[in-house]
Amino acid sequence: FVNRKTQTVKLRSIKKNIQSGHYLEAFNALSCISEPEHDFTLQSKYAQLFQSIPQEALKLVKLRLAILATSTVDHLIDVLKFWLAKKGVRVEIFSSKFDTIHQTILDQNGPLYDFTPEFVWIFSHYRDVTFSVPSGATLAKCDDAANEAIKKFSELWDILHKNLPCHILQNNADLPNSRVFGNLEGSVPWSNTNLLRRFNLNLPSAIRSGVTIFDMDYLSSLFGKNYWNDTRYWYHSKHAFSLDALGLVASQAGSLIAAGKGTSKKCLVLDLDNTLWGGVIGDDGINGIQLGNEEGEAFLQFQLYLLALKNRGILLTICSKNEEDIVRDAFLNHPDMPIRLDDIAVLKANWRNKVDNIKDIAATLHIGLDSMVFVDDNPIERQLIREFLPEVTVVDLPEDPTAFIEAIDRGAFFETIAFSNEDSNRNQLYKQNTTRSEHQKQFSNIDDFLRSLDMESEVGLVCDFYLSRFVQLINKSNQFHLTTTRNTETQVQAMIDDIVQFLECWIP
Repeated sequence: FVNRKTQTVKLRSIKKNIQSGHYLEAFNALSCISEPEHDFTLQSKYAQLFQSIPQEALKLVKLRLAILATSTVDHLIDVLKFWLAKKGVRVEIFSSKFDTIHQTILDQNGPLYDFTPEFVWIFSHYRDVTFSVPSGATLAKCDDAANEAIKKFSELWDILHKNLPCHILQNNADLPNSRVFGNLEGSVPWSNTNLLRRFNLNLPSAIRSGVTIFDMDYLSSLFGKNYWNDTRYWYHSKHAFSLDALGLVASQAGSLIAAGKGTSKKCLVLDLDNTLWGGVIGDDGINGIQLGNEEGEAFLQFQLYLLALKNRGILLTICSKNEEDIVRDAFLNHPDMPIRLDDIAVLKANWRNKVDNIKDIAATLHIGLDSMVFVDDNPIERQLIREFLPEVTVVDLPEDPTAFIEAIDRGAFFETIAFSNEDSNRNQLYKQNTTRSEHQKQFSNIDDFLRSLDMESEVGLVCDFYLSRFVQLINKSNQFHLTTTRNTETQVQAMIDDIVQFLECWIP
């Protein structure tokens, strides 16, 4: 629900700030009041106000994006520019002519290749995925039909990668809300609904390095299919979905594309009392906190969600005003505690202010404050972090713990366009780094310390197995990296190919 009158007042205030030259203040206010769920009218106003702010005032990372679509995307482009800016990215967009995806990609001397985009978004929808499958067809025939439809797109990926060092986003199929066979469509493999589902399920098997699926079907379900599939927009102006869904699509796409420029967060800073469990452990004791029982089920599920984030590579840290012995005892001995001490990269439980503790956590882990997300039930603590550590992202945690997961999930802080095996071990790697830092204090000079580690190095070309991790490492390294550029896997692979070609030419 949006209070239109209140929102209008805020928008007028933002407009005045822009006119007065207070650009950063206006942009921050605009970022705070805008939500993905807001309708097309509000999204258009956000985009319009953003366009009136000089881009140089925001110090955004530059990016070139090409959108190749079989539908009208003009309004999406305006809104997407704003949502990418919220993620720290200033985007320049090339848009192909309506329904000319194949022609644009095949024309190697055309405007797409002159533009040299870093990302190419193939903006398809379910109408672009067709099948010639008769009713009653076998499962094998249906599988072949789905793979044949996928091949039409994968051939375009090959052409793009042959001619451009770009990362490709490919929409999957957003399922329609009409069914010829009604409920039976879910029971037979040859129905259009299940063929589209099979297309979506098989599409990941065709994915290769430099290609990421944009999950349009998930977004259509999240928005609500009856509202998403407003056919009036298609017949009147060839919009693939309801204009009121533009904010949702733009925000999700913005998070994913920005992740390719290295803007994703990597660390959660978590409070404890009334955040990881209900109650105050210093007053209630281990047995008195709410966790795992009927009253504490929401906190249990929240911890399981955080544990899943940790297992995919997000660092979990603790910043709590508490006695450390009591906190450690809880993690070690509470029978329903899913998160254990080994899952926590850094634990700060003391009575210092949280600003200093968060700085210490960042220093211990050797990460930037801009890669941290702060989660605390106390609005006063959240405001202090916003004021004194503006680089840290602060989650507006609701009072109801049943909504904690949604509050973090909808922020899309941890989007990624790739995943490596090392990601799942990141928490342990950082804990080892912390241990090494403590170990280093035992030595009077760095040479003796390094010898004590008994490290071994392996030198060689970057193969496909290590490529994802290699790209992650160079994108997060800022020391001696004065350009602050961030490269995708495809761009790095192109550099490697150039080096190999050079060596083959000059070294016998």
